[in-house]
Amino acid sequence: MKTEKKRVLMVATVPSMIGQFNMNNIQILIKMGFMVDVAADFSDTSVWPKERVNEFKKQMSEMNIDCIQIDFSRSPLNVGRHIRSYKETRELLRKRKYAFVHTHTPIASAVIRMVAHKTGTRVIYTAHGFHFYDGAPLKNWILFYPIEKYLSRYTDVLITINKEDFRRAKRKFKAKKTVYIPGVGVDTEKFKPRESGRKRIREELGLPEDTMMLLSVGELNENKNHESVIKALEGVDNITYVVVGKGALGERLRTVAKQRDVDLRLMGYRPDVSDFYDAADIYILPSICEGLNVSLMEAMASALPCCAGRIRGNVDLIDDSEGGYLFNPDSVKEIKETLLRIVCLQEKDREKKGIHNLKRIRVYDLQRVKNVAAEIYEGGNEHLLYIVKRQQKRSEIGVPIECKLLISVGELSERKNHSVVVEALQSLPDDYWYVVVGKGNQKDKLEKMDTTGRLKVLGFRTDIAELLHASDLFVFPSKQEGLPVALMEALAIGLPVICSKIRGNVDLVNDSTEGFLCDYNCSSEYVRGILEMSKMQSVSCRNIEHIRFADVLEVEMVMQKLYSSNS
Repeated sequence: MKTEKKRVLMVATVPSMIGQFNMNNIQILIKMGFMVDVAADFSDTSVWPKERVNEFKKQMSEMNIDCIQIDFSRSPLNVGRHIRSYKETRELLRKRKYAFVHTHTPIASAVIRMVAHKTGTRVIYTAHGFHFYDGAPLKNWILFYPIEKYLSRYTDVLITINKEDFRRAKRKFKAKKTVYIPGVGVDTEKFKPRESGRKRIREELGLPEDTMMLLSVGELNENKNHESVIKALEGVDNITYVVVGKGALGERLRTVAKQRDVDLRLMGYRPDVSDFYDAADIYILPSICEGLNVSLMEAMASALPCCAGRIRGNVDLIDDSEGGYLFNPDSVKEIKETLLRIVCLQEKDREKKGIHNLKRIRVYDLQRVKNVAAEIYEGGNEHLLYIVKRQQKRSEIGVPIECKLLISVGELSERKNHSVVVEALQSLPDDYWYVVVGKGNQKDKLEKMDTTGRLKVLGFRTDIAELLHASDLFVFPSKQEGLPVALMEALAIGLPVICSKIRGNVDLVNDSTEGFLCDYNCSSEYVRGILEMSKMQSVSCRNIEHIRFADVLEVEMVMQKLYSSNS
């Protein structure tokens, strides 16, 4: 009998967000065997012209991907469109049972998460730069921060693309998993400098070799701040400012340039943007706010010296004075000083900064980012399929999906000492459940001891690895052990552990860094250990690293399985 492929939905407010930044994710999903649908407002032409949108829809059709029209709005004030898009999304998620949704852009992602919470659909949300950030206007914090914080509780995996957002989301938000990926990546091979592109573009623009070309790539809007660059160029000779991108401010920028006698070339949308990087001498990104700007990464991959606003995301990319210069994007005076500083350098010194950027950007290479994205989709402790399987396993054994699940593996005997954990369970909050895997003569005793109704004795099982993955904490209260395989398997899976302070256990677990060691008979110590380990974020990674050095065959076999599932 042929198994029907699972479907995944890729969502953004506008199709350009998917076409420009998510084609690699779509390829990853298809390679994994998923069917992919794409949802956006395909009537929007604020970023892409209608012809490009139609090309994209044709490309999707050729890949057997359904393009689904949802009437999202880019404006947070368009309440009517938001209500309509909510209803359209609700109907879609009810009709098509998606394995999960990967959503982008704030407004579409807010709608998706409100609907997915109701339909029980899993959600990955990539935040391409929160609208609230250090130095952001107060209105951004008032409007966007409470919404993102509230909706994070309905987010299974939150992907952040710059370090400031990652730190804030990890500390303040409630997403089940928060990860950092350095942007969408940049194809360093595609943007490698080529003389042919430089010659063609400069001939098209009529620029002699001794005219310096300053380049920006991005939508013509207030945030991209091109007007400040034009004002800064007033009185600076022998520079042509080229902007690739379309938007509502084109005429205004032309007027400002004409008033200040600045040579401005607005190129609109260009599919040959890589050739413009080849033709340029300096790249400038004057934006007021960014997540992790792709065009800046492309410029670095093209070995261009770069000037950029000293803002979140940019500071992750540009080493000030090494790869170019950072400036205050709100200060035309500082932008001018920065441009004069880099223009006055000798050509060899500008080239040196470009080479520095080329080396620096390799950490953001597309293939590296694709590998991280693939891990989120298909492997490791952070990915969504892991979460889906985890929830299925919890439902199968009859524990709440959102509970804190403790697990012990071992014979139900006096020596294994599970009774001390059952006793501790009575002092833990109501969302803590305890699962014991194993057979033995203590089963009736343990079930009689339990007054909470939150104990499950599962008996002998062949799916121990799956049960470990479905759990949050491993508890190992034995009174006596040699070198326990069950504990090593839990460490290899990456579970935080609470175990008795006895021979064997102390060889594997470093107290407070990889787990919590207890007096084996003291239930209050187990309560304290369980609560403390529940709060720790990075124990699992340390446990995996630590157990790699345990020189026993069983652990090597477990680790080989773990690695192969992530390869």
